[in-house]
Amino acid sequence: MSKNLRTFIIILVQLTLASAGFGYSLTQTLFFERSAFRFAAEQGYTRVSSRGMPVTTESGKPELPEKAAYVILPPGTRATGLRVLETREEAIPGTFRVYPSQKSVPGNEKPVWTGPDPSAYSAKQPYPGEIVRLAGEGDFGGVRVAYLIVHPVRVVASEGRLSFVSRVTIELELVSDTRPPLLCRREFAEDRKRREALLRTLTINPGALGAYPSPEVISGWSSRNGFAPTEEPSPLGSLVRYVIVTSDAMAPAFQVLADYKTGVGMPAVVRTVNWIKAHYPRGVDDAETIRNFLRDAYQNWGTTDVLLGGDCSEVPIRYIQWNGY
Repeated sequence: MSKNLRTFIIILVQLTLASAGFGYSLTQTLFFERSAFRFAAEQGYTRVSSRGMPVTTESGKPELPEKAAYVILPPGTRATGLRVLETREEAIPGTFRVYPSQKSVPGNEKPVWTGPDPSAYSAKQPYPGEIVRLAGEGDFGGVRVAYLIVHPVRVVASEGRLSFVSRVTIELELVSDTRPPLLCRREFAEDRKRREALLRTLTINPGALGAYPSPEVISGWSSRNGFAPTEEPSPLGSLVRYVIVTSDAMAPAFQVLADYKTGVGMPAVVRTVNWIKAHYPRGVDDAETIRNFLRDAYQNWGTTDVLLGGDCSEVPIRYIQWNGY
């Protein structure tokens, strides 16, 4: 058994597609091994960790491991909620003052110690409050995937009690989703292998992948066969695996890179921001306009790799705040 499987094992138990209610459900049981977690003394606190798991990031609250879990949803559905059906949570012997989560700072700034939040460390309820929560969902290569956050270790900070969740059974609540998935129409055989291998590695129910249609497979390509992409992404012409987005001024320099990539078997094109804006005018800003073009490139050219060539003055960006991983 691999290290990853020893650390975190999830088994698909049941998929119910009975429409007796208003939707569907997906039931799974998640298992953890106590031996995968480490408890170390640090600065008068106990620091809990597990290899490969990030930790909670609420500044001043107890820092504990959390696990991301990705679930393949049935085609044509989306997740609307999650219920915990059964848990097996056991106390860890001893009294623990858990290390407080530190406030994140930019890499060029010196960290400042964040002490324990008095309200969090006087709480009489377990932290985190939820063992499992539904954090979001999205498309991965045309496959609908739900994103879960799991907390296998919790603490009642006022009493110094740690507990370990060895087993939890959950039910994802699903409804029909009429939105068309973002499907790639064509792809190279090696790209399919890479995409499916990644999905099987990341998701907890890889067997569900077989319910999704696969794009047309192109057996291979070499520079000797000729490279004739359409001007705009299209299911006709050559596949374009690598797209470079840059400014008009920098396009000639990046064309040299595109020619090299094409010559070594990674067919590439350069498209400028002005070209994209002229052909994809519907974005709310330039960043969305570029995104719309790249979605089209993925669907019709089979694009898997993108290079944004230049600073934000050459290739517009949009800032967002994201606390996931």
